[in-house]
Amino acid sequence: MAAHRIYVSDLQRGILELSPNEAHHAHSVMRLKAGDAVELFDGKGTIATGTMHSASKRDASVEVADLQKAKRPNTNRLTLAMAMPKSPRQSFLFEKCTELGVDAILPVTFDRSVVKTSASGVAKWLRTIIEAGKQCRTAYLPDILDPVRFDRAVDAHTRDGAQLVCDPSATVGIADQIRSLALGQTCVVWIGPEGGMTDSEVAQLVAHGAIKAGLGGNILRIETAAIAVAAAFALRSGTAG
Repeated sequence: MAAHRIYVSDLQRGILELSPNEAHHAHSVMRLKAGDAVELFDGKGTIATGTMHSASKRDASVEVADLQKAKRPNTNRLTLAMAMPKSPRQSFLFEKCTELGVDAILPVTFDRSVVKTSASGVAKWLRTIIEAGKQCRTAYLPDILDPVRFDRAVDAHTRDGAQLVCDPSATVGIADQIRSLALGQTCVVWIGPEGGMTDSEVAQLVAHGAIKAGLGGNILRIETAAIAVAAAFALRSGTAG
């Protein structure tokens, strides 16, 4: 049986105190006790073996032994610059993006966005990706970038490698566009709200070098579009299980 996984943001050798969330999970959920073997990860590629040093209702600590750096699985780093779905579907979105190896998620507020993104949701999203990372045993968690409005996002992120914008009018599909990327090339994929991006927003992205990419004949929910894009990238990298 694989060792239980514990998230530690600053992973190093020695005895480390766990965060309150991880201490509670280790003691009350996993029922770990001193001496139990565990696997630790920091979400940035470092993994370690260790043992529980102490575990109680209030706090817990681990003794970290061997540290290793895991190879990043993706041949192309993927950032999803995207609208957020309504709250009940956000956890599903972040969970599946973690499982599929998305490198970063940039929450964007578009003109037609129903959900206005803000920093208040980041802590909840982070908890979701940590739990997903434990389950799927990845060494890397997506970076959750600070939520921004569309105009600021364009100014800040359209120089970050190749740019693709999901658009129903595209004549070339996302898989074909991904295959045209050079190995190792970073890519930002823009996904609008369920009402779609405005013509002005699409034009602004195209003016900054973005290429339109299709996701099939149906109009997809935000989280479905994100999963389709992430799965296409994972298949290109050979990381989809």
